[in-house]
Amino acid sequence: MRKIFKALIVLGSILILSPTTPSFAAGTMVNETEPNNTMDTANYVTRNQSTPAQAVDGSYSGEFFMKASGKKDDDDWFRFTLPAKTDSYLSFVSDSGLYNITVFDEDSNIIGSNEYKAVLGKTIFNLNIKEEGTYYLQIYCRVGGSYKFSIGNPNYTIGNYNYSLGSLSFVKDKDYEITKDFSQISAVPKGAIVYNIDLDGGSGSLTKAAQLKTARYTSWINTPRYVWKSNLPVNYTSEFHQSWYFKYTPVKTGTLIAGIKFRYVYPVLPPNEVN
Repeated sequence: MRKIFKALIVLGSILILSPTTPSFAAGTMVNETEPNNTMDTANYVTRNQSTPAQAVDGSYSGEFFMKASGKKDDDDWFRFTLPAKTDSYLSFVSDSGLYNITVFDEDSNIIGSNEYKAVLGKTIFNLNIKEEGTYYLQIYCRVGGSYKFSIGNPNYTIGNYNYSLGSLSFVKDKDYEITKDFSQISAVPKGAIVYNIDLDGGSGSLTKAAQLKTARYTSWINTPRYVWKSNLPVNYTSEFHQSWYFKYTPVKTGTLIAGIKFRYVYPVLPPNEVN
């Protein structure tokens, strides 16, 4: 069955898709090579295999293709291999130009089921790949401009979120535990993973220890006294949207105005997948 996937991108204005638009700062940037105006001369694109942990340490993998300048009616073709039944994203950015984007399978059938029209500088599409194989991307430049893109895993970016615990009343040598459910916090993007936490407000004169754990990471994690910060494993156990547990061990009776700073990494997704 022939299905249609087309994207018409009109660039020049800004539409906010998510808290931060896709970043191509890391990874291998590859220039488009002419001639590539037919399926047979398509440039090969290595699938983007970026992970949240790589976004944190800056060691992105995969290629990001770039066209420095395009003229009117320019036709560019790219070839890539994708696995089946995984989310594969086309992340596309341009500062100017008007483009038709079409994705084909290796039998020249147009794939997908949506038509995208947007006035924006950067956008993301889920290609909804059903079968492993070779696919082709056609970028037809109706009005001249430059662009860059990646295909494969989503791109990741960094964010932070501050949360106030308010006033906590401590009794000397008696552990104070508090549980917070952050599963419904919409201010933090879907899929966010916390890589560093700061128990802001932890007072060395009032407490000797501050610990935390999550519903999925059930061992207490210590934060050094006076520093009150800790790095966390960059995986599902540290996903932001779950229950978090905090424990303070006071050395004297008193009141602490406490807060938490979450530093997280998150995938930049299409608008319909953000919520």
